[in-house]
Parts: sequence; C-alpha cells; structure tokens
Amino acid sequence: MQSEELLGQRMAFFLALRQAGVGDHEVLKAFEAIPREFFIPDYLKSHIYGVHALEIDEHVTLEHPTYLARCIQNLDLNKTTTVLEFGSGIGYSIAVMSKLSKRVTGIERIRTHAHNSLRILEKINIRNATVIHGHTEAMAQNAGPFDRILSSVAFHDIPDLLIDQLKPGGILIAPMIYDTDECWTYRFSINALTANLDCERLFPSHVAMISDRLA
Repeated sequence: MQSEELLGQRMAFFLALRQAGVGDHEVLKAFEAIPREFFIPDYLKSHIYGVHALEIDEHVTLEHPTYLARCIQNLDLNKTTTVLEFGSGIGYSIAVMSKLSKRVTGIERIRTHAHNSLRILEKINIRNATVIHGHTEAMAQNAGPFDRILSSVAFHDIPDLLIDQLKPGGILIAPMIYDTDECWTYRFSINALTANLDCERLFPSHVAMISDRLA
C-alpha cells in the first residue's frame, strides 16, 4: 500500500504536468499507467515522483517530467504510429510512449542502460517496445522509417540520418543548440505534399547531452 507521502508526491506530479500545459488526457493516462519506481535506482527512491530531472549516473539523466510530457504530447501519437527514440536512456519514455503507439524502438549507446531497459520493459509486461544498443550503426540497421522520432540528445544541426528515418508527414521532436548556448526544443515535420522540412520552435530545453556523432 502506498504511503501518504508517496501519494502526495504522485498527486503533485500529475498536477505539475497539467499546470505545464499537458492537457491531452491520453498522454496523462499513459504516464499514470507506467510505474516510475521500476526505472529509478534505489538511492533515488525518495524522488520517484519528484517534479525535477533525476541524474541516474554521469551519462544519463531522467528528463524533467513536464518537459518529457510536453515533448510526447507534441508528437501527436496514436495507436497506428511507429516511434523511434534516439538516446532512450533508462527506457522510461519508451514505456510511456508504448501506451500511445503501435510500436516504439529505442536506440541507446550505453550497453548497461539498453539491457536494463529491456529487462524492465519485460517485467512490466510491455510487448510493443524494444531497445537496440548502439549509435550511428544502429540507426543505419534499424527497421525504419518511422512515423515519429523523439531525440533525447541535443544537436547543433539536424542530421540527415535522423531525417532519413522519418516518413513523409512524420514528426521529429529534438532539442537544438544554434548560435547561442541556449537550447530549445523544436518540432520538425516533413510536408507530405512538398517534401519540405517544416520547423517550429516549441519551448526551452535543459537537455545536457549533445551528439556530435550524427552528421
């Protein structure tokens, strides 16, 4: 049985999502359906429903939940969409998106996190998601293209390799760093009629990891 303190944290967690502009009922339901405690190390258990980013180790940070929820909301997922997450970390966002999509594939460069993600997804009975260990090579070998792509690492320029994995009419959400040190999250979409890449700036991002291996 959950303690009153944990229940209070959980209520505050979902209130924060709504206050941040996450109004999609299906997205909120997906977050409610995934037990965060399976993804959080024991030494961070007191922060399971903390409304802040969690540093898992020196390589991976579990993103601020309101930021992640806003990204997922802007992907416009449904039960027919296939999704790729680049830099899937500990697998939490994959689990959430699996409740909203037909199929989710994660690519994670750290072998331990990739393997742990697969173990947790199996433990919580998620069958429509998988994680591939790798980086550029995994992108090239992957079974794309996809309807949606979420990047959990930032770029200075959107790499062609990501765009090549996106179907016409698809959506890519990615944090970008341009001429300043500020990082903003952008929504890119391939116009199904003109094949042009449309771009919309969404909101600030605090993603720290920058990829320079996709050009």
